[in-house]
Amino acid sequence: MKAQLGIEFFLTASVVLAFMLITYGVYVSESEKNKVLESAVLSKTLLDSLSAAANFAALSGNASAIPIRVYAPMGANCFYYDAATKRAYCSLVSPAVGKVSQSDKVYGPVLVEQLGGACSMPLEQNKWFDLRVFANASGVFASC
Repeated sequence: MKAQLGIEFFLTASVVLAFMLITYGVYVSESEKNKVLESAVLSKTLLDSLSAAANFAALSGNASAIPIRVYAPMGANCFYYDAATKRAYCSLVSPAVGKVSQSDKVYGPVLVEQLGGACSMPLEQNKWFDLRVFANASGVFASC
């Protein structure tokens, strides 16, 4: 009787342990994907705010300035400009990006004018920035 209980205990324990290992593997994979998605959403928020301010400054004319506060997320290098598409973008740096998306870039809305910047690129991750977006005779710029 005692031997039977020992065998049943180890059999039950092995099934529970196998279930725990499978669950942990799924948790790690989904956690990596979640971090990539969080970085993408926060990058999109930054780019939407920056693009809206840049377009407003461009349409407001010379000497207009708009202060904005943005958050540069962990896992993304932000504040780049793609001249071909006329959009600002962030590049996601996690190795799990391929599991979530085909592209490692998150783009903002189309800009009215080219956006120049006087900030160190990329923006430091996991930090808030006070930007000043302004227009002058030579274009639209953002400074940190």
